[in-house]
Amino acid sequence: MQRFKTVSKVVAIQKHLSLLNYLKQRLTTSEFNTVNASLIDIRTLPEQRVGFYVIEQNIETVLGVINEPLLGIEVVDGIDFESLPGISLLLANFKLAKSKEQLGELIILFAEYFPLLTQAVDITLKWDVDAIQIYANAIDHSISTIQVEGALYGVFKILKMLVNLSPVSISFTHSPSTIKESYQSFFNAPVTFNATKNCITYKATPKYFNLENRSLTVVSGINELMKSEFPNLSTTIQCSVILKSILHFGEPSRAHVASIMNLSISTLQRRLRKENTCFKDILQNIRKEISLILLIEHDLTLSNIAFLLGYHSESQLSRAFKCWYGEAPSIYKKTCMQ
Repeated sequence: MQRFKTVSKVVAIQKHLSLLNYLKQRLTTSEFNTVNASLIDIRTLPEQRVGFYVIEQNIETVLGVINEPLLGIEVVDGIDFESLPGISLLLANFKLAKSKEQLGELIILFAEYFPLLTQAVDITLKWDVDAIQIYANAIDHSISTIQVEGALYGVFKILKMLVNLSPVSISFTHSPSTIKESYQSFFNAPVTFNATKNCITYKATPKYFNLENRSLTVVSGINELMKSEFPNLSTTIQCSVILKSILHFGEPSRAHVASIMNLSISTLQRRLRKENTCFKDILQNIRKEISLILLIEHDLTLSNIAFLLGYHSESQLSRAFKCWYGEAPSIYKKTCMQ
């Protein structure tokens, strides 16, 4: 999916209303009216998605009046997340998931939904043996640390609504804007700074192999939201996003993807042919791209990579990898590390 640094208008309006409530609590009526008059009223914008520069401009206006180092977190804290359509979809299908297995399943689905909320931050996942790290990386240097903090806190808040498990830790790449305790009071977990990644870590187990009906329902709903937010998406891109959402649940099939897209298998195949591709090629390209990231950047074992790519065994992965890159994964990795 292309990144245009936009925010869903529903989210942008929620942030705007939260910002106004924050100001009302801290300013006199006269002061509030003056600041409010200088803000861009997002509710009046005609676009379905709002340019991120509008959000940044309003934040900068407020920071010129109030010195609040945690403004991004404060604003996100006031958002009514249950009003967001994708969150209500997740809530309906994951009613306070309590196990590490359910948390892992939920995070995978949530990571694919997040770009619908905001494209200012890329969400990526890294599995360890018994934990999952959620990385939130600003797409470029124009995204302020205030917004990065707000985005990661948004991830925390949404997952807190959906599960009753607390994160293990939080980390930011920048220096703290205030004392650590202020951050920890929001996240309810240890927070570190000047780290290599913006990251929130949960205990979660990636050990489920069946694509259950609830997951199919959620992915199908996410696909419908994606089409409404990005109406010009090609069938190839839609298929790619869906495959990334369901790879972790085992070998994906045309039937699964067609069902999620509310298409017959023949219609899906015909639309992909018109775009000069096919289901098999899309699946293989995704696996090829992700396998390298998981092997080299994330340093995962072959068994974990095989699982995350939907293979039934390490040998299946090894054969595919050698076909793609001309060498066995272990040899290729050793060459890259030299």
